[in-house]
Amino acid sequence: MNTAIVRPFMLSTRRVFEKMLECPCRVGKPTVSRGLGAEDGTVRAVIKISGSHQGYMVLNLPSTMASVIASLLGAPKEMDTAAQNVWAGDQIATLVKTLVRRLSQSIKMEFAVVAGADGSFERSVLRKQGAWLEVPMVGRFGKFTFALCVKPTQMIPPTPNEVALAG
Repeated sequence: MNTAIVRPFMLSTRRVFEKMLECPCRVGKPTVSRGLGAEDGTVRAVIKISGSHQGYMVLNLPSTMASVIASLLGAPKEMDTAAQNVWAGDQIATLVKTLVRRLSQSIKMEFAVVAGADGSFERSVLRKQGAWLEVPMVGRFGKFTFALCVKPTQMIPPTPNEVALAG
């Protein structure tokens, strides 16, 4: 997976956080995780939040979800087999419904709060958005919106290198 292809999605996610929380955010360089408990091919990026809600979040995009996003942004050659199966219906509405269903089951994409001593960031996100975060995008099929499940997870915290990349 060429991580540069999903970078526009991560930047849009950052803008949504900045607007929602009224705090500056930075997104680090995406990396592809291998092993260490992560699904093979998972794209990770650390989002650093400053201001009244300080901390770090990790955006995890399992390979299938990253492939679907890459395809919507205009890179169909990036799709893995599972993403191609989702794509085969060739209808954007069906695809979005499938993604939202998967996300609502919290099996394909999660945000994880990995820093913030008192948990205030987590509570404010859940309170303001009802555990959902909408990320508007423009891709090869026009405008579309991803609904992301915002949910604390038990996962590997960001590495010092990932934190450094997030600034």
